[in-house]
This record gives sequence, structure tokens and C-alpha cells, in this order.
Amino acid sequence: MKKLVLLLALLPVFAMAQPDVIASGGGYGESSSVKMSYTIGQTVTATVSGNNAIVTQGFQQPEYVIVKVDETGSDIELNIYPNPTVGDVTLDFTKMPKSDVSIYLYNEAGKVIVNDKISNTHYSLKMKNYSSGVYFLKVTAESSKKTYKIIKK
Repeated sequence: MKKLVLLLALLPVFAMAQPDVIASGGGYGESSSVKMSYTIGQTVTATVSGNNAIVTQGFQQPEYVIVKVDETGSDIELNIYPNPTVGDVTLDFTKMPKSDVSIYLYNEAGKVIVNDKISNTHYSLKMKNYSSGVYFLKVTAESSKKTYKIIKK
């Protein structure tokens, strides 16, 4: 009998350790600018608030959606390799703009972690010490800008 009582007392602890949700309800909705899905009964792990929004996240995070990648002009042509990478990334310009070229490397949170000017057709972007994840490289020249996705393993 003591074992049964102990098992019943610990059952909620074991149930909370599982990342799966057996939901009593939920749904999905979207508008022209927002997509949202929700699950009733989902465990909350974090709440983040900003200017006009509050986001409470849990286990249901199916995908990231890139809404827009800026790309203007045609002065920038380059090869980026290796991608995915485990270390440094090489940028080889096949068409170097006549104006100054700047690069900005953003992490997944949108924070600029590299801001540099380039004057050569060959550039080595040091990524060896960064954690695994998805990064965005924005390359700008006078009237051109392109954004590239870089995966660090």
C-alpha cells in the first residue's frame, strides 16, 4: 500500500518531465501579418514582452518563418563557402562593387555580432568561436544590399 501511495504521489512529477502535451483543445489563426497556433494545457516556459506584443512560449514551436529578406541592386555578387560551416566562412566576390562594402552578421536574436568593412575580393569571416545556429549575413554597398543565411554546425 505504501508503494502505491508513493507512486501516486510521484506521478505528477514524472508527467511534468515529459515535453509532450496531451491537450484538451487548441487552434490556429492567421491574419495578413501574424500566424499563431496555440494549445490549451501547454506548460509555459517563458514570457517575453515588447512594445506592442506579449509572447508566451512553451513546447509548441514548430518552425521559424523568415518573412522578408532585403535585396536591392545588382552590384553584389559573391560566393559564400563552406555553408553549413563548422569554422570560418569565406566570402569571394565575383563582382566587387565600386563603392565601400560593409558586412553585418546577425545572430538568431537579431543582434549584430560582426560589423566590418571590406576592400578585397576575398574575405574570411571568423565564426569558429560562435555557437551552432542560424546566422544572417547582410552585405551592403552604395545602392545594393543582399542578405544570406549561414548555418553554423
